[in-house]
Amino acid sequence: MSKWIVSALLLFMATFPGTVSAEDDLFLSKKSDSAIKMLKFPLSLTVIESRPTKGHYYFYEGDLPRFDEGLEGTPDSVGNEFQAVLSDPKLIKKTLVATDPARITPSKQGEDIRGAVTKIRLKEIANIVSTDMILVFRREIRVSGPPHLPPSFFLSPGKFLTQPWQETYSVKIKTMGLVYLTKQNKIMIVPSNEKSKLFITKDEHITGEDLHDGWRQLAKEGLMDLATSAKKTILDKKFEVRRSSY
Repeated sequence: MSKWIVSALLLFMATFPGTVSAEDDLFLSKKSDSAIKMLKFPLSLTVIESRPTKGHYYFYEGDLPRFDEGLEGTPDSVGNEFQAVLSDPKLIKKTLVATDPARITPSKQGEDIRGAVTKIRLKEIANIVSTDMILVFRREIRVSGPPHLPPSFFLSPGKFLTQPWQETYSVKIKTMGLVYLTKQNKIMIVPSNEKSKLFITKDEHITGEDLHDGWRQLAKEGLMDLATSAKKTILDKKFEVRRSSY
């Protein structure tokens, strides 16, 4: 390879430092891997939530990223009531963990994965949890409404469950997923879904309990729909034993 080509590549990587790592994130993939072998059940399944490197969730304010390097400061991890609402283990167990199509080998919930989701990281996780399939899900939370929300809301999302910010804002939660087949080192993309709701916090009749219920319902609907899509994605690859008609 000539020197000028190497120089050009180095310049490109220096100019766009996030390009290489961004391409590694499997959630940016639009298609499943090809040549996936049919699945023979029973198979075990582990469910993992994908989170930003530093933040709680992949937050956006309109089209502006408001997580990780998009925000200055450190996310508040003490008494994270918001996480208890959106990522309640009981809720995840009743939705995504219940997608095990065999109903023989119990599904389980694993530890969160931080940052880009790559095959290398999933392979490392598979060696630890010893499972046939890993279902990884991610929520992108898009908040819109004038004026702009204070950065503290994204650093301490529990503020969304109270009423210190007396304005109307809309929320759209995109729930995405993918299934990693550990034995084949293959990825199956699960169709995503979006759920939205308008929060009118300046209404004096809106209580903190109403805000909890609104966010919890958005999370529940998104996870339930993703669970249905994940189960269909898995069963579409189920190996069927063909019986002779004679």
